[in-house]
Amino acid sequence: MANNNLTEIVAIIDESGSMGTIRNDTIGGFNTFLEEQQQYTDGKAIMTVVTFSGSVRTPVDGVDVREVEPLSNLTYHPSGGTALLDAIGETIQRLEDRYTDEEDAENIPGRVLFAIITDGEENSSNNYTKQEIAKMIKHQTNRHGFEFIFLGANLDAVKEAQAIGISSKSAFNFAATGEAVLDSMGVLSSATLGYRSSGQATMNIAGTSLESMNTGKI
Repeated sequence: MANNNLTEIVAIIDESGSMGTIRNDTIGGFNTFLEEQQQYTDGKAIMTVVTFSGSVRTPVDGVDVREVEPLSNLTYHPSGGTALLDAIGETIQRLEDRYTDEEDAENIPGRVLFAIITDGEENSSNNYTKQEIAKMIKHQTNRHGFEFIFLGANLDAVKEAQAIGISSKSAFNFAATGEAVLDSMGVLSSATLGYRSSGQATMNIAGTSLESMNTGKI
């Protein structure tokens, strides 16, 4: 039996070369998001941070959110391609393995929220296809109650999200500008706090630069 008082926040962040133009805003936006999660005291949270370019890195893996270090120019340095599918697939498998190996149910999150942030389409993955990722996401969503949010720039976020099994109402477009990145992180942070509190993540994009064809309610 999983611990419903424990949430895992999974941030999958594009670190490809095209993110270089919004590097500082991505760092600042994520760090504000992180600080808000660290200050929230209603329920426990752990965090996994994954960055991807032509390869995938997991600098933070299931760490108490209060102990996660902010991003910096030393730890976030965009370059290379966009291995989005590998980042998602490897992360889902990593969490599944960790939960399976965990003997204490208190350490298994009852709530898991994936936030995927990218400014371009897949072009570098070697290990997973869209069909395989869609199957994995649908399994985790339907069987284990995982929630997925997809934030995309320079692409049709709704179309790309649906192609990998994420509900269209959980997909949002943002412009590849500093202001839009900060808007995205702010909206995501509010939704994450709501999810930690009630199990319901609502992306309230009113008054921001984010766009969606949907209501924004997961």
